[in-house]
Amino acid sequence: MTDSRNLNHANTNSLWSSIMIEALVRHGITQFVISPGSRSTPLTLAAAEHPQTRTTIHIDERGAAWFAIGYARATGKPAALICTSGTAAANYLSAIVEASQDNLPLLALTADRPPYLWNTGANQTILQSGIYSHYTRFERTLPIPSRMIPLQYLIDTLEEAAGKLFSSTTCGPVHLNCPFEKPLESTPSDTDFTAWLAPIGSWLDSAPKTFAKAEGTESVTTDALNHIVGKVIHATHGLLVLGRENDRAETDVYLKLGELLQWPVYVDIQSPVRGLLDAGKLCRITDDIFTHPEILQRWQPNVVLHLGGTLTSPTALDAIQTSQPRDYIHIHPWSRSLDPTGAVTQHIQAVPRHFAQALIQRLSGRELTPSYFENKWCETTTRVVEAQFNQVVSSDIFEAAAAYHLSQWLPAGALVFVGNSMPIRDFDRYGYFGKGVQVFGNRGASGIDGNIATLAGLAAGSRQSVIGVIGDLAALHDLNSLHLMARCEFPVRLVIINNHGGGIFSHLPIAQHENVFEPYFGTPHRYDFQLPARQYGLDYHLIRDPGELNHLADLIKLNHSAIIEIQTKRELQVGFRHQLSRQIREALDEGFSS
Repeated sequence: MTDSRNLNHANTNSLWSSIMIEALVRHGITQFVISPGSRSTPLTLAAAEHPQTRTTIHIDERGAAWFAIGYARATGKPAALICTSGTAAANYLSAIVEASQDNLPLLALTADRPPYLWNTGANQTILQSGIYSHYTRFERTLPIPSRMIPLQYLIDTLEEAAGKLFSSTTCGPVHLNCPFEKPLESTPSDTDFTAWLAPIGSWLDSAPKTFAKAEGTESVTTDALNHIVGKVIHATHGLLVLGRENDRAETDVYLKLGELLQWPVYVDIQSPVRGLLDAGKLCRITDDIFTHPEILQRWQPNVVLHLGGTLTSPTALDAIQTSQPRDYIHIHPWSRSLDPTGAVTQHIQAVPRHFAQALIQRLSGRELTPSYFENKWCETTTRVVEAQFNQVVSSDIFEAAAAYHLSQWLPAGALVFVGNSMPIRDFDRYGYFGKGVQVFGNRGASGIDGNIATLAGLAAGSRQSVIGVIGDLAALHDLNSLHLMARCEFPVRLVIINNHGGGIFSHLPIAQHENVFEPYFGTPHRYDFQLPARQYGLDYHLIRDPGELNHLADLIKLNHSAIIEIQTKRELQVGFRHQLSRQIREALDEGFSS
C-alpha cells in the first residue's frame, strides 16, 4: 500500500517519476544503476527517495549497463538503468545486445529532451526512440509528463514492459524513453494533483504485488514425448549435451537423467551442472575426444539430446555438425531457434529441467539399449592433463595450467566470472570444477567489453564474494569499472591474465602473416595493472614465475577486493597448447594400438 503523501508532489515531473519508480518496485525491480546527468534528474530523485530501492552510481553508462548484466545473471531479475539524454543512451547498446542475445532482463530508462527539440540541433539531443533497433523486446517513448495524460496509462505501460522483462520465453531488454520538460528538479509548485491521482486511488491503496515469472511453455504433447522416448531407448550411440543456462535452480535433475541414460555427456562451461559432476557418475567428454579421428570413426553419436543454450566450444559444435546425428533434439525455453550447427532435427520449447524430469519419469523402469562409448577415453585424457599440469614449466606460466589449477582451488560454492577469448576457452577445456562452483560468462555476443562491470554486478546481485578471470585487453577495455569493483559491498577478486596483447589471435591463420599480425592483431602493449589498482584503492598482487602460481590458492580467498595479475609470455602459449594436445592424442593412440 502506497500513501500518496509519500510520493513527490513537488511538480508534475516529480509525481510522474515517483509513480514510475513505485510501479517498477511493485514488479520486483528494486536495483537502479544511475549515471549522473541533468535531464534524468526526476527519475534519479524518485529512485533515490524510494525506501525499497538500492542504487548504484557509475559515471560510465557503458559500465553501468554491464553491471546490470551481472546483476541479471546473479538474480534472474532486471536492474533498471537511468541516464541522461544524448550519447549517454547510446553507451547502453553493447550491453543491450548481450541481454538480447542471451535472454537476460534489463530495463533502460533514458531521459530525453521534448520531441519538439528533436532534429533542431538542440544541445545534447539525438533521436533516442528506437536507438536499440531490434534488440529490445519492448520499446516505448513515453509522453511528456502532463496532467492531461491519465496516470493509469503510465501504470499500464510499465506493466506491459514488466511482462516482457519477466517472460520466460521472450525475456530480454526493454527500453522506455522518457522526455522531460523543465523544471527537472523538485521545484515546488502550487498545483493541486488530487484530481490527477484520484483515478488510481485503488492502485495506490492496494498491497504491492511483484510480477510472477512464468515458467514458459510446457506444452510437450504426450505423442511428442513418446516419440522422443522411442528415440532415446533405441539409441546405440547417444550423447547428452548440457548447454549454458540462466536458470540455475534444481539442476540435479540433469545428473539423474545422465545416470539413467548412461550416455557420455558434454557439459558447457556455463552449465550449472559443471560444478556438480563430482556428485554424479557421468563420463564427461572433452574437445580432445571430439577431435580424435579414430574415436570419431568408432563412435559417432546418432542421437543427441541437448538441454539448455548453445555451447562455448567451436570444436564441440563442429564435431557434432560433422557427425551428422540422425536425431538431434534441442530443448530450451526461448521462442527463437538456437542452432548454429544446422544439425538440429527437432526443436522443443520447454524449460529444460522440467523436460528432463518428464523424460526421467517415462524412462524409469524401462530397458534402454546399451549405448556404445569407452569410458577409458575420458580417463586417459584426464590422466594426461593432470600429469602435464602438475609439472612445472620452467620457461613460463602456461595459461591453460593456471586455469586448470585455479578451477580446483576454488572454494566450495564459489561464483566465478570468466572473460572471453582465451580464458573461457581454457576453463571450458581444462577446468575441473567441483563443490558446487558456478561459472558465468558473457557469451551472448562474446565480446570483451564490460567484464569488470559484469563482475561487480554479479557480486551485487548474488550478495556474496565473486572471482573473475579475464584477459589484459578485456581489463583495459573496462578500466573505468574498477570504480564499481572498489565499492562492492562483497569482495571481488579479479585475476588478470596479462600476456601483453591479444593472445587468441595467435591461434588463428592471420598469425602467419607476420607483416601485419603483431601491430594489428597481436596489439602489443607494456601496461600492467599496479597503478590502476592504486588509483582505485585496490589491493594488488603480481605473479610472474611458474613457481609463484601456487600463491593463487590463497589469493582467491582474500576477504577483500583485489587485483591479481598473472604475467605470461604470449609467444609461448600456442606451442604449449599444441604440445598438450599432441600428448593427449598420443596417449589415446596407445590405447588403440595395445
